[in-house]
Amino acid sequence: MALGPSPARPSWGGWRGASYNSTRMSGPSPRRLRLLLAGLIAGLGVLVTSIPASANGLSLIFPDPVSPNGHRIYDLYVYISYPAIAIFLGVEVGLLYIILKFRRRHAEHVGKDIHGNTRLEIVWTVIPTIIVAVIAVLSFVELQRDFSAEAANANADMTVAVRGYQFNWTYKYQEPNRTAFTVGDTMVVPVDKMVHMTFDSDNVIHSWWVPALTGKTDSVPGYTNQSWIKIDKDALSDCRGGGARDTATGGCKWHGECAELCGAGHSSMQIDVLGVSQEQYDRWAAAQRAKPQDGKKPPPSPTPTPTPSY
Repeated sequence: MALGPSPARPSWGGWRGASYNSTRMSGPSPRRLRLLLAGLIAGLGVLVTSIPASANGLSLIFPDPVSPNGHRIYDLYVYISYPAIAIFLGVEVGLLYIILKFRRRHAEHVGKDIHGNTRLEIVWTVIPTIIVAVIAVLSFVELQRDFSAEAANANADMTVAVRGYQFNWTYKYQEPNRTAFTVGDTMVVPVDKMVHMTFDSDNVIHSWWVPALTGKTDSVPGYTNQSWIKIDKDALSDCRGGGARDTATGGCKWHGECAELCGAGHSSMQIDVLGVSQEQYDRWAAAQRAKPQDGKKPPPSPTPTPTPSY
């Protein structure tokens, strides 16, 4: 008996397409589950390996701060970072799930047409708005608490005027009933004392930043910014926060750098803050006052030779 030609199978929407879609999109495959499990194990491994560093007072992100305002900036960063990381992971996991589950699996595969969800769109607009508003409020409160002129001048034991040059820093010390003096290179301060700091610049904008002490503060020509530090006296025992022991004084030295691109010698604008006991500071300050003060700015660092263009 002669057989007629087989009926043409539809390219999509027929039994083949329905069977294909229902089979391939019925649920996650073992391979996907293994990939998801591997990702979770990798994330857990990173968390576990960070525990010893945290136990020793170290941080995978920033040093353990040794000044109260530095602590509050660090706490604010943590409060913002943890939700941000959770949101990031949620978005990435959701994105990967959608890409893998609803990807085009066959040349004849046509995905289902899905209309927008008004309720979902309202939710993912309102929630980010609330999150950003909370971050703005917390940041503003911290700025007013630790970076206002009132906060910087409250109960100050001494004032250090920080001035930026291309490409050096100078520190002018002003204490009640004491002769002022200016030094370069290392800023030396006694621990457990409220140090009021002012910042300005001789030329371009610089930014004074020692992560273990406080946040970035700009040095701007023609304008004076203010901040403060108060190094915890217990920090001298272990130089936590990435500090290094100074063998000459027994104090701890914390390092920072200019955080504003200020010219060809920007990399030479390094910062060192040495925290010492009050006795060590008094001896050091007396020695500085005995030196002649010419009031001149420090010599500029050598400017790198520009590379010729061809």
